Amino acid sequence: MKPIDIQKKEFNKSMRGYSTSEVDVFLEQVSNALEEVLTENENLNSRLKQVEGELDKFNRIEQTLRDALVVAQGTAEDVVRTANQKADHIVAAAEHKAEKILDDANNRIIGARKEYEEAKKDAILFKTRFKTLLSAQLEAVEESLVDDE
Repeated sequence: MKPIDIQKKEFNKSMRGYSTSEVDVFLEQVSNALEEVLTENENLNSRLKQVEGELDKFNRIEQTLRDALVVAQGTAEDVVRTANQKADHIVAAAEHKAEKILDDANNRIIGARKEYEEAKKDAILFKTRFKTLLSAQLEAVEESLVDDE
């Protein structure tokens, strides 16, 4: 029912009926009240559509943020995983290099010990030969002194 329907409503007249002017005033008031309610209802429906549009917009933003968060988490996990792999690789390379350095140092020590042992043997051999030479020379000098006597 519309306000115009109320305004145009006509009632049959009877002998002991209501006062026509009072009914007309009342119908006018009801019509005006109904018109206000309908206008307010239209305004509320319009506002509701606007709010629903904003809600949809916020829902899309929320979904976009959730998607971005998922991507960011995945990227962060990838970065951490890559960093851990690089760190593991660096540690393994450092351990390998340290082992090589230790092996080289041990080989140098072994070489130095061999050189020391050879030098020691050479020194003993030289000492022995020198003693023998000195002994031979001393004997020769003593023989020469004995012969000169």
